[in-house]
Amino acid sequence: MIRKKCVYVTLGALMFLLSACGGNATSESLEEETIVETQNSKEEMLKEAVEFSSKQFETDFKDNSLRATELYSGQAYQFTGCIDAIETDHAVVTYWNTELKFFLTKEDLMELNTGDVVTIVGQFGDIGKEEYTAGPAGPITFIVVNVKPAYIVTKNVTLTGTVNAVADSTTNSHNCYFYPDLSLPQINLKNVDSFQGFECSERDEYSFLRADGIIRIDGQEIPTESEITISAKIADGGKEIEDFKLISINGKEISQEIDTEEVGKTTEAETKEVNETIEVIDEALQGSWVYDTTTITFTNGRFVYDYIRVSDGKRDTPEGNYEIGGNTITLVYDSGVSAEMDYTFEDGTLNLFGEKGEERFNYIKQD
Repeated sequence: MIRKKCVYVTLGALMFLLSACGGNATSESLEEETIVETQNSKEEMLKEAVEFSSKQFETDFKDNSLRATELYSGQAYQFTGCIDAIETDHAVVTYWNTELKFFLTKEDLMELNTGDVVTIVGQFGDIGKEEYTAGPAGPITFIVVNVKPAYIVTKNVTLTGTVNAVADSTTNSHNCYFYPDLSLPQINLKNVDSFQGFECSERDEYSFLRADGIIRIDGQEIPTESEITISAKIADGGKEIEDFKLISINGKEISQEIDTEEVGKTTEAETKEVNETIEVIDEALQGSWVYDTTTITFTNGRFVYDYIRVSDGKRDTPEGNYEIGGNTITLVYDSGVSAEMDYTFEDGTLNLFGEKGEERFNYIKQD
């Protein structure tokens, strides 16, 4: 696509006219006013973030762009999408006719590849428009949004969409395709065949475009056109899948059976050691951890996040459950939003870390 015109909607600029009056050979000193820009941390935004709906946003913007700008600007959202491009200071995700520019930390940007599907939390900033040429159809107008600050939440994304079997007339075979509700590329589930045992088989007569019938995924028989929810690490625009897990079929959760073969690879002694380590970490975690005006208190599987909202200066105390992993602690808020905190545990000492802009900081345990 060739960009023809770029028009951004900004909040405006404030100009100060400074003048100095001289007299009697004396001079007056002028003090410069320093404006300090505060940024919400990753944890703060995750507590307030709601799931972003590109279709709703585009509808709101089409109905009244001024009202939509007021409604969305400054709000925290959680986005899941496919990385279309990576620039020096931001990554680009496109939803339908909306282009989002995520101003991530340099560390986050270095971890991404074009085609990765990721979940990001960020704050809506400037909203503008860009026109692209689209051949004979003429120019297409895209809504362009700067999301800053922004942080990667996870690369193991959860997606809901429709599953189908598509016929290949050349090889007379069928591929399983998953079509997410989001504006993402179709995902060929055949790619996970090597470690998930996917099978595609049709029961009806061969169709050139689509095979109606039954798809076997993780041992589950799923009719075509079914809605499924999956979690996976997805790369290369849907061509590469790792850590695939089938969560639900048509809204009904799947009870995950234990893989006895995998369990057999872990000895009883190793399992006991892991559990004991987590218990020791959990014991060290209990109590209150403080950074600046934020306090996180952990008590027997529950946590309370006590902080002052940057948006209005009011104190908030959302709660939730936590789970200790290999090097992260997952916080699942009662609102349904989740976040991860990095930690280290060495020589009996537990350290908790947070992020704010480019800064990585330590929480201090209170006695």
